[in-house]
Amino acid sequence: MKRSFKQFMTGIIDYAGLFPPAKLGMAEAVLNFSKYQSDADAWMLSRFICPANRLSEFGQEFRKLARPRTPWKLSVLAGNGTTLDAYFDSFNQDILSIPRFNESFGNDIIVDILETRLPVELLKGMTVESVTSFVMSLTSILKTNQVLPVNLFFEINQSEKWESNVSAFVAFLSHVIQSLSDSEGTLTGIGFKLRCGGLEASAFPSPGQVSLAIRQCAIQDVPFKATAGLHHPVRHFNTGVKTKMHGFLNLFGAALLAFKHKLPQEKIEQIVEDENPANLIFTDDKFSWDKLEISTKEIQFLRAERVISFGSCSFDEPREDLRSLDLL
Repeated sequence: MKRSFKQFMTGIIDYAGLFPPAKLGMAEAVLNFSKYQSDADAWMLSRFICPANRLSEFGQEFRKLARPRTPWKLSVLAGNGTTLDAYFDSFNQDILSIPRFNESFGNDIIVDILETRLPVELLKGMTVESVTSFVMSLTSILKTNQVLPVNLFFEINQSEKWESNVSAFVAFLSHVIQSLSDSEGTLTGIGFKLRCGGLEASAFPSPGQVSLAIRQCAIQDVPFKATAGLHHPVRHFNTGVKTKMHGFLNLFGAALLAFKHKLPQEKIEQIVEDENPANLIFTDDKFSWDKLEISTKEIQFLRAERVISFGSCSFDEPREDLRSLDLL
């Protein structure tokens, strides 16, 4: 195995077995995650993704297992609602369950990421002041409930104004990140989450939309993670959803190169669209596409700090495809 590939894929998959299309029951999903932890490919696995309102159910299944050798990391989904009032009511309610959960499991489980979908009301007439106020309000809720330290990733629903909303929000988020300091005990990190697919063709963003989101995060230096529609390494047409699905090697390769080289959107889009796996080249020393390259050491840093992970309801499908490409 090439060293650059090992760094590229280390801890890249957040297991989302509870969600479609797998949509497993809690017992089966937790048992799967436990089995994956002792698999030879466990180094590619990162977090278990769980809605906040199912943490108690998760805990019940976790207690049936032997104590893990290493702590399990969780990414918890919290907050819902189109209006700010409805959203904050939901977020407050979701957060209440986390301190009790943390206390119950001590160091065996670490909730290190919260993922949340922005309320539509915030996006209307969005300004740097309104985004700052929104993030600080969430921070206050987390601090009051003793949920910090934690990373917080924001998702924007698809809409007619999705591109402009993403561009503006990521820019404003960058300003918020710069204005916060670790000494204030606020957040470990703040970032943007990109949804890359779903159960039907309309749920898949275009290569242009994907490349825009990557470009904005790269030039604004905002951490990036992804979810959905990324079961396979390389972009391809899927007969089930009757559209082209994005490849996680394309997506994360494009993101790593974009963060390093501050690439224009057109170049990022070319990487995202590339359906030839032979163009995505891993060696011991670097990853490259066309004449662009990034060193193994730089991959290690960016994966840890900026280009985080993606949620997948399958851990098996990504590995099977990687083996077929002779990468594993």
